[in-house]
Amino acid sequence: MLNLFSDIPEVLYNSVQIAKRCNLIIKKRKLILPIFNIKKKIDSNKYIKKLVFNNLNKLKLKRKIFDKYLLRLNKELYVIKKVNLSNYFLIVMEFVK
Repeated sequence: MLNLFSDIPEVLYNSVQIAKRCNLIIKKRKLILPIFNIKKKIDSNKYIKKLVFNNLNKLKLKRKIFDKYLLRLNKELYVIKKVNLSNYFLIVMEFVK
């Protein structure tokens, strides 16, 4: 910046003066996400679990593979519930559809 404005040194001085006067404090807020509209008044965590398991059953997998998928799905659903993103995933599902 010094080389760029070498012909007008007061610009550098003024930039520093403005920077010294700036004071910005950004408060950390809770993440606010939209709520997925479920026709039946059911918890979004339960609803996403129901959808996932219904679709898993439709795949008609062999028992060994089904159990493997089931274990993984339970882990993933646990994480989604823990970070409170069920509504987010349901909304994304709507976009994808």
